[in-house]
Amino acid sequence: LLVPEKPLPVLHVSGRYPASEGCIALVVPLVRHPVNSNGIIVYNLAKDPAMLLDGNVDEIRRLVFTAREDLLAGEERIALKTVHLNKCPVVVPMKTLRGHDAERLKIDLDRCLGNWARIQKSKGLPEKLAEIFSGNPEQSTDDPDLMLYSGGFFSDADRDRMAAIRQTDPDSLSLIRIHFDDPRIPEMMFRYRARNFPDSLSGPETERWNAYRIQRIASGGSKGAIHLGSYRAEIERLRAVSGGIQDSGAILDELEEWAQGLIH
Repeated sequence: LLVPEKPLPVLHVSGRYPASEGCIALVVPLVRHPVNSNGIIVYNLAKDPAMLLDGNVDEIRRLVFTAREDLLAGEERIALKTVHLNKCPVVVPMKTLRGHDAERLKIDLDRCLGNWARIQKSKGLPEKLAEIFSGNPEQSTDDPDLMLYSGGFFSDADRDRMAAIRQTDPDSLSLIRIHFDDPRIPEMMFRYRARNFPDSLSGPETERWNAYRIQRIASGGSKGAIHLGSYRAEIERLRAVSGGIQDSGAILDELEEWAQGLIH
């Protein structure tokens, strides 16, 4: 999926579209994501692009990144999505869409092509989108576990080095001194050792790992990660709704004990 000077509509298959419409939409690629080099920002041509074309950066950013349930009455999220090239997206040319398929999938071709024509006539849209998505706070993170889809592909040389690490005897991991091209990898290697071969850590490294674990357990770390308080609350909720389901109490007890062991 590329972003040519005059982008053509394509069919994008994704679970983010309604199942009633076959989880598919006719979209047009607009610009490469300014933060995630593996992402292409696309627009669903079934939706009126008036706000996209006429709204200012702050208005559009709010309508893109605000949760649907937090929007004001009558507002709709702008139909922009990011197609991630390294997440195996299903994207096919528009010409594969036959007339009866469009009808079955509830794709109004006249409406979509009309919206595409309006977008083609717009000025400065790529620059506007670059500013909007550069300012998305959810894209900002320095955690390498969360940067796999936002930091680009690893070089062939780095992939060879990582393959060599996986083949290294665990007792020798702490002795490896390798320079990587990608700045994400040193921390990823440290966590790989800590999670899989904790005995390979030195005393200071063990303290560093434990401090990281405690921080994640206590606060959940980055957006979307569960923390100890919410984990326990979920267990209590499950106790309340499980009723007389056989063995459910014992399973929940074991889960609670596991969590308790994390902080000791």
